[in-house]
Amino acid sequence: MRVLHVTECYSAGTGAVVNQLAEGLPGAEHHLLWHADSDPCTPAAFESIEQLPAGAGARIRSVAARAARIRPDVIHAHSSWAGIYARLARAGTPVVYQPHCFGFVNPSVGRSQRVLARITEQVLAHRTAAVVAVSPYEERLARRVSRLARTHVAMVPNRAGITERRPRPHRTEHPVVAMIGRLSPQKDPEFFAEVSAKVRARRPDVRFRWIGGGADERYLRLLAAAKVEVTGWLSTGEMAKALDGSDLYLHSAASEGFPISVLDAAAAGLPVVVRDIDAFAGLSLVKAGDVDEAARRLEQVLGEPAHRAHALMGTADLLAAMNETRQAEALAAVYHQVIGER
Repeated sequence: MRVLHVTECYSAGTGAVVNQLAEGLPGAEHHLLWHADSDPCTPAAFESIEQLPAGAGARIRSVAARAARIRPDVIHAHSSWAGIYARLARAGTPVVYQPHCFGFVNPSVGRSQRVLARITEQVLAHRTAAVVAVSPYEERLARRVSRLARTHVAMVPNRAGITERRPRPHRTEHPVVAMIGRLSPQKDPEFFAEVSAKVRARRPDVRFRWIGGGADERYLRLLAAAKVEVTGWLSTGEMAKALDGSDLYLHSAASEGFPISVLDAAAAGLPVVVRDIDAFAGLSLVKAGDVDEAARRLEQVLGEPAHRAHALMGTADLLAAMNETRQAEALAAVYHQVIGER
């Protein structure tokens, strides 16, 4: 089986997922057609690698030309723009589309952009062999936008990118609360900064650390004012060490498909508190609806063994449902189905 992966976001979480999916099916031949605005991932497990040219039209033609050369059995399009290029290319190959968080539910963009994104998804569903979702919520969204096209929808869970280890007692003299992500509206550094200010007003011994970076100086100033350390982008190994030096993980994002960073924190043995957004619906993770509740949950987990144990039970359940074996099995089933239908 030959797979052409296409992504215009070969960085951060999306790039990590692309690598994981290719590595998880070593029996297939994987090819990569990619672009990243900054901090691209290090490619792994690909038979060939080629960059997308500049311009939407050129990228559509590039997908068609690449598919004509390597003759893949499946084109796997990752994220919204790659989904557009791959489905407009008319390469004669079934397209498996993985949105990595649908654009029409992103609260950081305007209403008109969200409406346009939804219409685009509905139109292009007729050129989609299958949609891959990473959470039950995203699966429901996918079924909703593709119902007229009767596109196959399947859930292929994300998995942690680091080795799982057992939880252990507080690791630092001054408890560290971590968050992983790009400094962007979607990840909502402002929420994280406000929680930091609230917690530190009562517990100045608690430190907050943002693992990641970005070019927006406003967010850097905001986090600095709230006494949040920003590490900048780290390699996977460095990120794992930063989690090892943390005591709790708080996921502040306002919108997600399903973040690998939460799985990484769970694999690192950390108790996890997440913002109560649709991506986490139905999961037994500790959730917080607003800044005040998040600050309260953090103080409970850091200070009370029963609350910490409850949080760790939630992460154990998460890792049992989202892991390498389940991801590989689900993805292989999707590929075999669309190839068989072809």
